[in-house]
Amino acid sequence: MAAPSPIVTLPPGGPPHVTVITVVRNARATLPATIESVLAQTHRPLDYLVLDGASTDGTLDLLRAREGSLRFESAPDAGIYDAMNRAIARVERRDSYLFFLNADDRFVAPDAVARVVGGGGGADFVHCLLEWRDDALRTREIVGGPVSLARLRLQNRCGHQMIFCRRSVFDAAGGFDLRFAIAADYDWVIRVFQRPEITKRFVPEVAASMGAGGVSERRYVRLLRERGRIVRERFGAQAAAEFALFAGAVEMPRLALRRLLGAVGMLRAARLVRRAVRGTPPGTQSSAS
Repeated sequence: MAAPSPIVTLPPGGPPHVTVITVVRNARATLPATIESVLAQTHRPLDYLVLDGASTDGTLDLLRAREGSLRFESAPDAGIYDAMNRAIARVERRDSYLFFLNADDRFVAPDAVARVVGGGGGADFVHCLLEWRDDALRTREIVGGPVSLARLRLQNRCGHQMIFCRRSVFDAAGGFDLRFAIAADYDWVIRVFQRPEITKRFVPEVAASMGAGGVSERRYVRLLRERGRIVRERFGAQAAAEFALFAGAVEMPRLALRRLLGAVGMLRAARLVRRAVRGTPPGTQSSAS
C-alpha cells in the first residue's frame, strides 16, 4: 500500500485546472465506467474531453447522451497517439494539467485527482502509481515508483495513466512521436526528463486503474523493439546495447513465463504467490480502495 502523500502548499490562486482526456474507438462496453469515474471526481476546476475515432458500435450514442457533462469530437484518426496529440491541441489553457485515461481505465476513487494534484506542489510534471488489474483473472497489483533519466534507459515506470502534466510541457518537449505506434509515451517521458527546466515530482498515490489486455501487452515483442529504437535515439549506441541485453535476459524470459503460465492456467496462482512474497495482502487493491 502506498504511503500517504506529504502535505503540500499549492501555489496561490486556488487548485490548478485539470483536463482529463479519453481517446476511444469502439469501446461501448467499457467506456461507461471510465466516464462515471471522471464525472465523480471531487477536484475542481476539471474538464473532460473525449476524442472518438469514428466509432461504429454505439460509443457515439453514449457520448451524445452525456453531452453537457463532457465535450467530445468524433473523426477518423491515425491511431491512439495521433488522437492524443489532437486532444492536446484542443486544450487552450497552458497551465492546465492534462491526464490521459483510456476507455478501459478508471480513477480508483472520487478524490484520486485531488490527492495526486494536491501532492504535486505545482510541479510541471507530476507522476504517481498505477493499479494494473486483470479482470478475467481477478488480480490487481500496484506498479510504478520514482523515475529518473538513468532508470528510463532500461525500464518504463511512467506510462501516461500515471502522469499529470501541464499543457505547456508539450510546447517545450513536443507531442507524441507518431513513428512509435506503441511506445510513443515512453519516448515522450524520456524527452521530458532530458529537459531539466521542466519541474517534476513523484506522488506515492494511486490515481487510476488500468485494465489488462491492451495493445502494448498483446504486442509486447514489438513494444520491446520500439523501446530499443527509442533508447538508441535518446541515449546512444552503448545504452541501446545495454537495453538489448536487458530485454534478452529479463524481459523476454519474463514474457515467455507469463505466456506459459497462462497456457496451463497457472497465471493467477503465480500472481497471488508473488503478491504474498512481496507482502501485499491478496485483497488489497490500492491505497485509495
